[in-house]
Amino acid sequence: MKTRLLFRILIVAVALVVVTAAARSAEIRVMSSVGVRGPLEELRPVFETKTGDTLAITFATAADLKKRIEAAPNSFDVAILTPNAVAELASKDLIDPSTVYNLGTVGIGLAVRSGAKRPDLTDESAFWGTLLRAKSVAYASDGASGIYFLKLLGRQGIDMAEIKLVGVSGTSPLDLVASGRADLGVQLVSEIKANKGVDLAGAIPEAFQNYTTMTLGLARGTNVHVAAKKFGEFLGSRQAAERLAAYGFKRVE
Repeated sequence: MKTRLLFRILIVAVALVVVTAAARSAEIRVMSSVGVRGPLEELRPVFETKTGDTLAITFATAADLKKRIEAAPNSFDVAILTPNAVAELASKDLIDPSTVYNLGTVGIGLAVRSGAKRPDLTDESAFWGTLLRAKSVAYASDGASGIYFLKLLGRQGIDMAEIKLVGVSGTSPLDLVASGRADLGVQLVSEIKANKGVDLAGAIPEAFQNYTTMTLGLARGTNVHVAAKKFGEFLGSRQAAERLAAYGFKRVE
């Protein structure tokens, strides 16, 4: 009888521990720009193991995610987007401005197919020569880096007909490079480093460079505020900063 009673008590105690742990854990819904996919996917298991909380991350362009949040304000707990997108959402009372901070900034690079010879990008002249010699150059027509790239060509007076451009929408230009359908791809350095099918040939010359900042903010109406705040603090840690730096991010001064 005593053994049976002790066994029952043990089962109840274990059940209470499981229920209590489940009650303390939370699922944090994160809307994140693809620009930070690489470091976030590496940091996700670290955070989940450390806290017991789980991350449900949706990756897309900042513009697309901003539209989704505006259409469904209760669909997220944390947003990692461009500064303008976060500021607009905060102005609409969808993001708490007191929680906003910059994770880092990253420049634009050129990608080649994995294992391919890396072109010369040592200076402005070499950069333009590389573009002109390429059989095709892929860029994201709906992405910030691709839009900037086209503006750069126009600003420099480059004849669009001289460069064989391939614009893609709804997908990544890096997919074309990885499959051999494009010689070069224009994309954020962080995205190039996160794609296993391509190599980073290098960042575009500083004279032509454009940097994209990734900004974090918590949803005004989040039901998991404590867990979401914990995640935001984790991304501001030294460990997270090291992973971001590995993907080409620099601190915002």
